[in-house]
Amino acid sequence: MSARVSSNSYPESWNKHIIYLAIIASSFGLLWGWEVGAISGALLFIGRDFNVTPIQISIITTSVQVGTIIGALTGGMIADAFGRKKTLLFVAIVTTIAATVSALAESIMELVVARLVLGFVLGTILFVSPAYIAESTPAKIRGRLVVTFQMCVITGIGLSYFVDLGFATIGSWRLMLGSPGVLSLLLLLLTFFLPDTPRWYAMKNRHDDALAALKSIYGSQLIAEEQLKNIEKDLSYTEEKSSFSELFRRPMLRATIFGIGIGFFLQGSGLQAIVYYSPSIIQGLGINSSFMSILYTGIIQLITLLAVVIVFRLIDRIGRRPIMLTGTVGMTTPTATSSMPTTRKAR
Repeated sequence: MSARVSSNSYPESWNKHIIYLAIIASSFGLLWGWEVGAISGALLFIGRDFNVTPIQISIITTSVQVGTIIGALTGGMIADAFGRKKTLLFVAIVTTIAATVSALAESIMELVVARLVLGFVLGTILFVSPAYIAESTPAKIRGRLVVTFQMCVITGIGLSYFVDLGFATIGSWRLMLGSPGVLSLLLLLLTFFLPDTPRWYAMKNRHDDALAALKSIYGSQLIAEEQLKNIEKDLSYTEEKSSFSELFRRPMLRATIFGIGIGFFLQGSGLQAIVYYSPSIIQGLGINSSFMSILYTGIIQLITLLAVVIVFRLIDRIGRRPIMLTGTVGMTTPTATSSMPTTRKAR
C-alpha cells in the first residue's frame, strides 16, 4: 500500500476526529488574536488609572512583541523536548496567569512584566499550534486545516475589539486584558483530552503511542503502519543529513530568503501597529468617542476575516503561490496610501 493511497483513504467517520484535533489546536490562534488585540481598546483607558507617558504606553505595547520574539525562537525546542501537547498545556496555564496579573496590575512595571511573559507564550503558540495541526492531519486536507489557525487569529483579534467594545461602556481596561484568561482556562481543560502528535511520539521512539495516534487519525491499522514508516524514514533523514546551515544552501536558499522576507516585510508594513493602535488612530482622525473608535476597528477586522475565509476555500484548489502573489499586490496600494488622510489633516 502506498503513502498516496493511505493519505486519501481514511474513513469519513474519522474526519470528525481529525477536525476536532485541528479545532482545539487552532483555538490557540483565537487566544493569540484575542490577547494581541485586547490592548488596543485598553490603551484608551489605562491612562485613567496610571499617569502614563507616551513612552510608557509604547513599552506596555511592545513588551508583548519582545516576549513573542523570545517565544518564537525557543518554542520549537520546548515543543521538541516536552511534546506538543504538554507545550500547549503550558501555554494555557501561563496565559491564564498572565492575563489575571495584567487585570490586577497595580503599577506599570507589573503590567509590563505580565505582558512580557504573555508575549513569550504567544510566541510559543506561533510554532506549536500549526505544528500540532500539520503533524496530526493527512496531507490531503492539511493546508486547509492549517489555515484555520490563521482564521482563528483574525477572529480572535476581531473578538477582542468587540469584547473591548462591551467593556468600553464602563471604561474597564482591566476586564479587557483579563477576559482572554477565560478562553485560556477553557483550552487548558480541552487540551487534556488531546493526544500528542504521531511525529513527536516517533521522535521519542514511542512506537506504540505513535501507531495508536495514527490509527485514531486514519482509522486503519495498515494505513497507520504505512504512515509510521514514512515518518520514521523522514526523521532518519533529518537526523543524518539535515542541519540548520542547509537552509542557507541551494536548493533551500531561495525558499529560505522568500520565507524570511515575507515575514519581515509583513511586519514592516505596520500590521502589528495597526492592530495595537487602530482605535487610537481613528480617534486621531477626529472620532473622539472611544466606543465608536473601537466599533469601527471591529468592522475593519470583519473584512479581514472575510479575506481569510476566502483563502480557506481556495488554498487547496489553486495553491499557495497565486494567493501569496495576489495578497502581496493587494497590500501595496492601501499600505502606501494609509497615511494620506492623516497627512492632509495635519496640513
